[in-house]
Amino acid sequence: MLLLRKPACIAAGSGLFSFAVTALLLFSFLLNNSVAIAHDVFTSSPRTVAPIKVSLQLKWLHQFQFAGYYAAISQGYYQDAGLEVSLLEPGDTTDPLHDVLEGRADFAVTGPDLLLARAHGHQVVALAVIFQHSPQVLLVRKDSGITSLQDLVGRRVMMEQPSAEIKAYFEAEKLPIEQLEVVAHAFSPEAFIKGEVDAISAYISDETFVLNEAGMEYLVFDPKAGGIDFYGDLLFTSQAQIDAAPEKVKAFVEASLRGWKYAMKHPDEIIDLILSKYSQRHSRAHLKYEAEQMQHLIIPEIVEIGYMNPGRWQHIADTFSSQGMIAADFKLDGFIYDRDQKPDYRKLFLSAVVIILVAVVIFIAASFYLRHIRRRHQEMLDKIKADERYNNLLSRYQHLIEKAPFPILITALADGKLLYHNPAAATFFGIRSDSDNPMLMTDFYANVGERQLFLFKIKSEGHVKDYELQIRNADGKGIWASVNVAAVTFDNQSALFASLIDVTERVQARAELKELSDRLRLITDNMRDVIWLFDLQSQKLLYISPSVYSMRGYTPEEVMAQALDEGLPTKARETFVAWQNSLHNKTDDEITSDYSLLRIDQPHRDGSMIPTEVTARLIFDANGTAVRVVGVSRDIRERIRAENERHRLEGKLQQLKKTES
Repeated sequence: MLLLRKPACIAAGSGLFSFAVTALLLFSFLLNNSVAIAHDVFTSSPRTVAPIKVSLQLKWLHQFQFAGYYAAISQGYYQDAGLEVSLLEPGDTTDPLHDVLEGRADFAVTGPDLLLARAHGHQVVALAVIFQHSPQVLLVRKDSGITSLQDLVGRRVMMEQPSAEIKAYFEAEKLPIEQLEVVAHAFSPEAFIKGEVDAISAYISDETFVLNEAGMEYLVFDPKAGGIDFYGDLLFTSQAQIDAAPEKVKAFVEASLRGWKYAMKHPDEIIDLILSKYSQRHSRAHLKYEAEQMQHLIIPEIVEIGYMNPGRWQHIADTFSSQGMIAADFKLDGFIYDRDQKPDYRKLFLSAVVIILVAVVIFIAASFYLRHIRRRHQEMLDKIKADERYNNLLSRYQHLIEKAPFPILITALADGKLLYHNPAAATFFGIRSDSDNPMLMTDFYANVGERQLFLFKIKSEGHVKDYELQIRNADGKGIWASVNVAAVTFDNQSALFASLIDVTERVQARAELKELSDRLRLITDNMRDVIWLFDLQSQKLLYISPSVYSMRGYTPEEVMAQALDEGLPTKARETFVAWQNSLHNKTDDEITSDYSLLRIDQPHRDGSMIPTEVTARLIFDANGTAVRVVGVSRDIRERIRAENERHRLEGKLQQLKKTES
């Protein structure tokens, strides 16, 4: 029998081997040709083929707000990229989000509300941020008597929808929007000027010009004052658009950003272009005012136009999450566009791999079948031995559970009836085995509603791991336990297997630590001096307290994003670097006790220099190496003015003495 089967096996194996070799050669041919084709497509000049038609849905009517796209058209940047771009003004029913998702536009301009759409399941991608700071503010009539946000209760407020940024501002300032009389936005300040509404949401770069021209007095409530510093206008598209035409998307984004750089450097030229080609709805003075305001919002001299900071997007997401607008576990994965992504040949590669794997599997299956008969007998013997090992393991596990020093319970999933408990659980909860009344797991909960959370997580995840729960022990005392629960089948019914460990001390220690941390945060957030932490290796700030905004006019996020040569003038930077270098000449003991008092001038957003007195101290790692600097910066402008005044008075006194003598 063996002599008859051996040639057949060899023949079958040889055929399968030939098939595998053929598949490998086919894969090599397809891969080489696909790479060549892709290279020809992606590297060919766009001028040699007909331009691709692309549509961009604008957020509002033609004005300087969209200057970069006008510049990209007029300067031929889109044409150089092989694109023919049409700009679409919004109509009465225009919705940029659904226009892109439903294919009525390839790209669109919107605001940070796009993050909410992504969190709610819409496959949209942020391509580039134009406004690093949102222009959206709330304007209030000065004659309305309103001096704070809380004064808006019961007042008429005109707001556009969804206005997530303004709503987040209200939430941050503890102002319930339900207590306002919200009026649909007319997209004109006329009702505000006439006094028909008390407040209006507006762009600081647009509507304020109309109010100034009308001689209207108003107050500005900026969300940034409440810690809501969102991005402004941004460019986006759908994930489907990126998947279908990645090179087109990349070319459009890069050409658009070239246009924006040109527009911000040549505002007067773009204003002429808008008035001659796009719209005369705004006067030249209005467009110039808008361009000047946008310089402060885009800040092209500091931040590259189009730049998106993942950390800042995460902060925006955390703000929405803290106010219940999106889920707490929302991830930014896939939301931020990567302009440097390379062409993807994975589909072709995976197809070839599948062909080879199928050939290998067939070959292995044939070999396995030839051995199957011989293995069956051995498997039967192995099964008998496995059953013996299983019974031994079962006995061992049962012994471990019975002797476990922590409570272990099994309860019915349907009603929480206690089906099993080990001795540790009996002692901990005071369970009596001779009781006629079966106990329920809910008898042990400090909060019975917690069981519904267990059931929900079990149904969605299949288990609960390291869940901290407050329960009652045999003495009726409430303690905290770390609970692990898994769904099992016990006595032919669905059940929950649970183990508990007392973590009361850990929970209390964590609460005390949080209270201490909150107190320290309260101190640092409210003191006038600026506290900061600087990393010596990366030469960047790791932390800076919010009081930097009052001192220098920059938010903590802006200061921390700056490199050392960006955040300090040359002389101040040299002083700080010289102080660092001086440490190399000191002994370990000298460095350990080193405190330094430095005089450093720091730049203010308005262009002025703020004289500061800096107290700095080194922080060392376990090896005694200086790794960080912690410091406090104090504004000494008042001290300098006082000293100057003292010197002036002393000089005057000396003159008087000379006169008298």
